[in-house]
Amino acid sequence: EVEEVAESASLENARVIALIVPVADKPGDILTVSEYGYGKRTPVSDFPRKGRGGQGVIGQQLNDKTGRLVGAVVVEDSHELMLISESGNLIRTRAKEVRVAGRNTQGVRIMRPVEGDRLVGLDVIEGEDVAEGDAGAVSVE
Repeated sequence: EVEEVAESASLENARVIALIVPVADKPGDILTVSEYGYGKRTPVSDFPRKGRGGQGVIGQQLNDKTGRLVGAVVVEDSHELMLISESGNLIRTRAKEVRVAGRNTQGVRIMRPVEGDRLVGLDVIEGEDVAEGDAGAVSVE
């Protein structure tokens, strides 16, 4: 899991995010998503280990176009993602459909929120939790 996600307080300075990953050789990718729907997967191995007191490394470029960071999670190809917007729209997609990109990039459009809306949540759904006939079903409790 990603222990800590730190971002700049203002969008003028929010060009980078620092990710602290406890185990750099953990399998899978770190998926990052911003509030205007930009996201990407980056292999965990691309994040070097840093010692105590380190200032982190770039995880995703952020700017006015991408918005602030919504979340960063460790995913594998078998996982599915649930993206949640402020207005309550939900989108479910497969993690393997999100493009793999380097750490110092903004990513690609995963979800396009309507004008005035933004993403506020991200969750990972284990692949085994999806029944064969329910791949498109979404349940909200």
